[in-house]
Amino acid sequence: MSHLNTDEKDTYLSALSPGDNLDLRATDLSERLLNEVLSKFYDPTLRRKRFGITDFTEATIRGDANFGHGQFDDDATFYLTRFLGSAKFNDTKFHKYISFEAATFLGDSFFGRAEFMDESYFVNSEFQSTAGFGNAIFRGHTYFNNLSFKEDGYFSNATFLGPLEFSGCTANDVVDFSNATFHSTPKLGPLISSGPVDFSMAAFEEPIEIEVASVEVIFRRTRWKSKATVRLRYAKVDLSEAFFEYPVAVTMKADRFRSDSGNAMHEVFHPSLRPTVRLTSVRGVDAAHLVLTDLDLSACLFSGAFHLDQIRMEGECTYSRTPTGIRRHGLRLTRWTPRRTIAEEHFWRARNDTSGISTWRGWTTPGPSMQTSTPSALSATYRQLRKSLEDGKNEPDAADFYYGEMEMRRHDKSRPQGERVLLSIYWITSGYGLRASRALGWLLLAVIATMVSLVLWGIPNDTKDLASTGRIEGSRLTLTSEKPDPAALKGPYSERVTTERFEKTLQVTLNSVIFRSSGQDLTPQGTYIEMFSRLSEPVLLGLSVLAVRGRVKR
Repeated sequence: MSHLNTDEKDTYLSALSPGDNLDLRATDLSERLLNEVLSKFYDPTLRRKRFGITDFTEATIRGDANFGHGQFDDDATFYLTRFLGSAKFNDTKFHKYISFEAATFLGDSFFGRAEFMDESYFVNSEFQSTAGFGNAIFRGHTYFNNLSFKEDGYFSNATFLGPLEFSGCTANDVVDFSNATFHSTPKLGPLISSGPVDFSMAAFEEPIEIEVASVEVIFRRTRWKSKATVRLRYAKVDLSEAFFEYPVAVTMKADRFRSDSGNAMHEVFHPSLRPTVRLTSVRGVDAAHLVLTDLDLSACLFSGAFHLDQIRMEGECTYSRTPTGIRRHGLRLTRWTPRRTIAEEHFWRARNDTSGISTWRGWTTPGPSMQTSTPSALSATYRQLRKSLEDGKNEPDAADFYYGEMEMRRHDKSRPQGERVLLSIYWITSGYGLRASRALGWLLLAVIATMVSLVLWGIPNDTKDLASTGRIEGSRLTLTSEKPDPAALKGPYSERVTTERFEKTLQVTLNSVIFRSSGQDLTPQGTYIEMFSRLSEPVLLGLSVLAVRGRVKR
């Protein structure tokens, strides 16, 4: 049309009226000329521009293209169209087929509150600037395949009533699906984004597979009304207050996603990043239907979730770890052994550390606005997670959560003092029945103490034989045998430490460990020492066996 002279152009424009067909294929249009054309399609009755069959195939529009508040009563084609300025289709109604295949949008594109009644094609399109589809309604089959978003892509509050295909897309910034509704979307993705992908308060009405590789994926208050599988790479994931009616599985995808053609998709991330998926929160979630597989749970907030005892954590899920090594608490030295923990325990210990060097101690410090859980709440969280792992036959990992549960009970000042003392003894002697080395160490010390005590005070200097006395009354002889009490030990301590006495002591001590009496004559002090040994040492041996079993049981 640009090649027409003024008279020809005026003749062409004067022939146009609302509802007519518009054919501008392979046309180079200025913004002014396009506005002159579009003004001829304004219907004052409807107060919007109304088009019949429209074809802008391979057209180039230099400047802003304002189709906003329009109505396309028939097919509209923008195949290979180049929009060099902004493209405005906001509040537009597409009653028939609409195609933006391979179109290029160099400026911002606006499809807000647009309504697509029939099939919509955005295949191989490229959005160089912000693309906005907020509050749009897609009633027919919609194809968003192999799109490229160079900046933000907004689909907030959009409604997809018909089938949606959204695969092979890439984005360099935010992709926003917040408050969107998906009625018939069997699969969404793969979507590769170097910015966050936001599904907050979105609703999925039917079964769906979601595949996203992104730095962050937000499912805050998302509603799944049917089963779903979410496969992610690289992402930090937030599931706070998400709602599940059926099982929802969130898993890490080990290999790169593939396009419809079968080729591995290019991931626009820093090459040093690992594809690990980090779950940050399940607060407010009913976890009875939640399955987590191969996720990093080291920073996940579990407190406030419901039915945590029914959550399923499978595969190579990782948790935060305690700092290890020798730590000083005032004048007391404590050796920390590695165990799996939840982030809330890190926050509680860091915030309750009075030394002011919690970072040095290795505990993760919470943010200034984050509210830490109480030991009572943490013990309940650990108890539910432990039960979940036990039900999944993962006894070794469940043992660490049992340790955390007991630790929080020991630190819970609302519990009776007597209970906390017992828990402290249980912790010191065997690490709640989970630290075999600690129980064996105490057993070794008890054996050594018993042997030293018996050598010094328990084994008599000599053993007296039975003494018998008799009495004759007529033709009857009566004999009485008695074993004299061992004589009190005499002499210096140096003379009591002999090989013979050590051998006797070893027999007494080893028999005490398995509740047997040695039959060895002992001094009164030695009798009490043996009684104490027969009570304490088998208990320590049993705790050692219990700790080993807790680590190897499957």
